[in-house]
Amino acid sequence: MKFRVAIIGTSQSGKSTVGQMLNEMVGGGFFDTSDMLKEGFAKQLWETNTFPISGAPEGTPRELWEKIGEVQDTVMAEVMRYKTDKPEYRQQLMDYGIEQEKRDPLFTVAEPLRRACFVAGTRTRAQLHHMRKRVDWVVYINRPGYEPNSTDQLSPANASLTIDNDGTLLDLKSKVEAFVTLFGPGTFELEYRRQGTRFEVDDEPGIHTSEG
Repeated sequence: MKFRVAIIGTSQSGKSTVGQMLNEMVGGGFFDTSDMLKEGFAKQLWETNTFPISGAPEGTPRELWEKIGEVQDTVMAEVMRYKTDKPEYRQQLMDYGIEQEKRDPLFTVAEPLRRACFVAGTRTRAQLHHMRKRVDWVVYINRPGYEPNSTDQLSPANASLTIDNDGTLLDLKSKVEAFVTLFGPGTFELEYRRQGTRFEVDDEPGIHTSEG
């Protein structure tokens, strides 16, 4: 039996790290919806020959890169990397996703879950509403010192469980391993029995299940 997990949290909280750990531990694949939004947004910029990002250099991606003989894929890759750490770019990606969801409410849900069991990148309450119906767990990654930004609409209250990312990578891995034991009998738990390792969630600091 495959379990599906939506991983939420603020930017740079460790969502992708947790997703990759889960995939390495039990398989099932990891997918970040932010990558899908970056790819789609870059394609839109290419097709419309525009670069609506604050502080972008003069000209458009097509014009800039055609001057040095680059191909479309390279343009898209550069746009995907451009200002990825800037608030305005994050907001534009979010706006792009919301615009796509007007045409298809499951745009940021169906395709990610088709590709993987562990999905990060859900940011809005509307996205979570659809995601929650299709996953077994919603896990919030809490990293002290990383406050929500304008695109972060979700909090620990929106999750069924919170994992504190407040130590080393080894600490985080032990918490993810403890989380895996919650999946119950099946493929995931058997995987850990084969390794001769069991973790009790009640004894693992940094794992909190939501009440009510």
